Amino acid sequence: MRKKIEWEWELLDNYNEGRVQTLRAKVIGGWLVKSVTQDLKIKVLSESMVFIPDRDHEWMVIEPFDPSKTSEVKKTVNPNDFEAPKA
Repeated sequence: MRKKIEWEWELLDNYNEGRVQTLRAKVIGGWLVKSVTQDLKIKVLSESMVFIPDRDHEWMVIEPFDPSKTSEVKKTVNPNDFEAPKA
């Protein structure tokens, strides 16, 4: 396990022209996740932070699902869909 980590915030989500942001930073033993909501017009600033334990830093960020990028969306799910392929 690493004993020193370079402090760097990584942007996870950015909504409403940057007024709502979610960021994460790698820390020893896991991640700090920070959510910031700001609107200067109505003078609102809200910030929260939480620690997510992940000793080996295995959390990989994936791109959100976009149905417009898929040519076919399966509308029904059958129990057979979850069976392992037969060898």
